This record gives sequence, structure tokens and C-alpha cells, in this order.
Amino acid sequence: MGEPTRIQERAYYRLWYPQADRPTLAIGAQKFEVAEISEEGARIVPSGSFGHHHGEAFTGVLRFSNGESDTVEGVVLRSTPDEVVVKLTTGVTLKRMMSEQIRLRQKYPAALRSPEDPSGKPKS
Repeated sequence: MGEPTRIQERAYYRLWYPQADRPTLAIGAQKFEVAEISEEGARIVPSGSFGHHHGEAFTGVLRFSNGESDTVEGVVLRSTPDEVVVKLTTGVTLKRMMSEQIRLRQKYPAALRSPEDPSGKPKS
């Protein structure tokens, strides 16, 4: 018998970004790095105060390293000094997710894990 097939239990694929290539989220005059995105969520690395707390809504512009951007809206799910996790009500399109995945796999082939490893964390 072959190996068991892993089932994706998440509703949306998550895309992890290497630190050198992270998109930025601009909310007003503040800018934050985005470590991970999906079509309906993001993990933000705050530099100082994020300014929004659990349950609060926000609107911002997500700018990618290729210069393209998307306007996003969301609500804060949880916040720690190290990360802010948000649910996007207006988020990143599937087309953008696919193009970003292709771009990152081409640019960082050794840094991204294979599909068999769903953690999305970089190889050590």
C-alpha cells in the first residue's frame, strides 16, 4: 500500500513569506510586515503598537514586493507583542495567492517546504 494522503484541513491555503520578501500592510501612516497570508487572513509582525485590538475593524493597503497592491479590510482576531492575526473580510484574491506562490517558489526553492509539509515554516 502507498503512503496515506494528507488532507488539507484549512479552508484556505496559507502562504508564508521569507523575512526579506514580506509584503507590507499600510494602515494610515503606519506600516507593518506581513509574515503569512491567505485569501481571508493574515499574520502581521507589529513594529511597535498595532493600534487595533481584538474585535476591532481596520482598512489598509497590502503592498507586495513586485509593487502591486490590494486594499484589504478585516478584523483583529488575536494580538500578542510578536504577532497580530487578522481575518480579512476583503482580502487577497486566489489569483494573487497563486502568482505569489509561483514567484516565491521560483525565488526561494530551497527555503520553502514541500507540499508534504503543511507547516509553511522555512527549512532549518
